[in-house]
Amino acid sequence: MGKAINKKVFSDFFNSTTSSGIILFSCLILSLIIANSPLGKGFNNFLATQIGYENSSVHLKYSVALWINDGLMAQEAKFSILVGSVISGFLGYLVLNYSCKKKKQIG
Repeated sequence: MGKAINKKVFSDFFNSTTSSGIILFSCLILSLIIANSPLGKGFNNFLATQIGYENSSVHLKYSVALWINDGLMAQEAKFSILVGSVISGFLGYLVLNYSCKKKKQIG
C-alpha cells in the first residue's frame, strides 16, 4: 500500500502565516496559464457565470469573479485589522511607557 498522508504537514502549512500567500500566488500563476491557453475563453465564461441567490428582497447573485474578489478583499481586511491592532497596541504601549518614564524623571 501507499504511504499514509501526514496530516501534521498539512495542518502546519495551513496554520502558518505564509500559507495564504503561497496559495494565492499559486492560483495567480495557474490562472495566467489557463487564461493564455486555448482554455482562456472558457475560463472567462466561467468567471462571468452568475451564481448566488436572488428573490424580491435579497440580491446575492453575482459573477464568480466578483465572489472571488470579495472573498480576497475580506481576507485582506481581516489581515489589516489584525496587523493594525497589533501595531496600534504596540505604539500605545510605547507612548504610555515613554510618558510614564518622563513623569518619573520630573517628579
